[in-house]
Amino acid sequence: MDRIKKTLFNRLVIILLFVGSLLSFYLLNHYTDLAIDDFGFKFIKSFDLERTYCRVTNLSELIESQTTHYLGMNGRVLANGLAQLFLITENKTWFNIANTIMFGLLQVLILLLSGFRLKELTVMHYLVMITSLWFLVPGPNQTFLWLDGSFNYLWVAVLVLAFIYLFSRMGSYEGKLSWHYYPVLFLAGFLAGAGHEVISIGVAGACCLYLILNKQKITGSAIALVSGFCLGTAFVILAPGNMARMESEGVREATFLLMLAQRIWAFFLSARSMIALILLIGILIFIYLRNKVTLSGILKGNAILLYAIPISLLFIIFAGSFQERVFFGVALFSIIVILSILKMHSQFLDHKIVWILTGFLATAMLVEYTNVAKVLRENKEVFDNDE
Repeated sequence: MDRIKKTLFNRLVIILLFVGSLLSFYLLNHYTDLAIDDFGFKFIKSFDLERTYCRVTNLSELIESQTTHYLGMNGRVLANGLAQLFLITENKTWFNIANTIMFGLLQVLILLLSGFRLKELTVMHYLVMITSLWFLVPGPNQTFLWLDGSFNYLWVAVLVLAFIYLFSRMGSYEGKLSWHYYPVLFLAGFLAGAGHEVISIGVAGACCLYLILNKQKITGSAIALVSGFCLGTAFVILAPGNMARMESEGVREATFLLMLAQRIWAFFLSARSMIALILLIGILIFIYLRNKVTLSGILKGNAILLYAIPISLLFIIFAGSFQERVFFGVALFSIIVILSILKMHSQFLDHKIVWILTGFLATAMLVEYTNVAKVLRENKEVFDNDE
């Protein structure tokens, strides 16, 4: 009876923490005004300069704007198109609600990909996850709160993680899926892959590599899903706008060795954006020195994510883009692997020092959250008064 009460209490606390995280996230969204990138998406993007001063008011203007964006800027028409759709209205509340829902889905998918089920999840596990998202995700304001940034990173990440989860579930599904579902899987894969090139390309390469190394798991449904994802990724990467941007950044003018040296140096200077990955590498080295058998199980259970991380990093170096937000996907993948390791070694969380450290991080998160919310609220009040 005591065990049942303890389990019910544990689940209740987790549910309250989850709801609390959503309400807190909504509040930050409410206090966050439109960024300069968001404001730009209120207007038509067109090769006709006169039309660039006109507001987007209908679907045809949105399509025109995203076509221009695809040809001149980048291929993220899905993410940016959704941003423009929400920006047609002056009421940001709908976005705040939708973005909060996506943040909840992100948490659920992270836990599922880490191998957790509700009955296995503890308060400590949840606190580790939520503090990891707070402290280890780079550029949180740009990736979680800005309207356009949220669509390009948070929303895309949810679609990509859902794809990975579906793909992993296919590997354990014993039944044969009817070919009638293949077009649906292909379309789902395409939409997931057509979000953000830096997040998608690592997963696309990882899935292809995984199927090559595990040929016995190649099924019609897996091919339909992965081929759709790869095509969606190619749709984003090969956008004429991306090619134009790379050329304008001097890729073709620089010598190869100079370009490579500059980008490798810039990559190492971005170490602050890769704290989650650095932490993961340290944990894997520690486990390797302690128990190689355990390491083998971790690598096998997280193959897709561990393949995706180096492929994503190579693409970042190739693209020469080292802003904090670019490492968003790598950070999420690293956090998921770390959580899966903690699930395998839950006894580690029983140590008193771990409880103290987690409590300290949770307290620091609450203090920092309070300060951030206060600053955002003050900025919003100034902005509203200026209007």
